[in-house]
Amino acid sequence: MATRTITTLVDDLDGSDIPRGLGETVRFGIDGENYEIDLSDDNAAALRETLASYVEAARPVIASASLRRLH
Repeated sequence: MATRTITTLVDDLDGSDIPRGLGETVRFGIDGENYEIDLSDDNAAALRETLASYVEAARPVIASASLRRLH
C-alpha cells in the first residue's frame, strides 16, 4: 500500500490555505531582528504596499565582511 503525504502552506496572517504554486515566504527585518512569514500573494502584496513608503525613505545596509562570514 502506498502512502501520500500532502503539505499545505498556510498563510501566517489569516490562517487560510495557500494553493500549491502560489504564495511566498517573505523575509524582513526590523530593530535588529530578522523575520519570515508565509503569505498568500494578496497578503504579500499588501505587506509590500504598507512598507513601500518606509522602504523608499530608507537606505540599504551592506553587510560587512565579518557579518557575511558568520552566515
